[in-house]
Amino acid sequence: MADTINKAWQKAAMDPMYQGVPYSYSDPVTAADVAAWQASNPASYPTVQDLLSKAVNPATGSVPVTAPGTGTVTPPVTNPGTNPTTINVTVDLGPNPGVPTPGLEATPTGSQILAPLLNMMPGLKAFQVPNHSAECPKPQFDLPVINTHVVMDAQCKLFEDVRPQLFSGAFLAWVIAALFIVLSA
Repeated sequence: MADTINKAWQKAAMDPMYQGVPYSYSDPVTAADVAAWQASNPASYPTVQDLLSKAVNPATGSVPVTAPGTGTVTPPVTNPGTNPTTINVTVDLGPNPGVPTPGLEATPTGSQILAPLLNMMPGLKAFQVPNHSAECPKPQFDLPVINTHVVMDAQCKLFEDVRPQLFSGAFLAWVIAALFIVLSA
């Protein structure tokens, strides 16, 4: 309770319109002060129920609480015999500035929409993969100790035998990679 009182007093004392007792940092409200006041005023000491309920003035039974800087707004008094739906309200927006209605451009066709994408790299339209003239490397060497000429071409024969399977596996891998790219977009 002492902490709450000190914080509220500090905040109130900082307001330029505050005309009460200035807050003293050297002599704040202590727990002993609160206990002494509670002992002398047991009926006025606040409880948890008071914190959770609306503020009331014991003399009048109610206290209207408003935010600072706000007041109560009274609605305009209308003639009780008048139906609000029959009141004529005119809105005057001033003189006509003479601005014409906007015109809409023609809707583009599909080819007009795709033209920037299809013509993005015109140099690549005529690109062709060049024919390759590579062949499998066949290192060869001589072993003078045993008078033998060795040609290492077993890997070439092996890769030529499994070429269709390698082509299918690589093709499948590229298709799956392309699907992941397209479907993740």
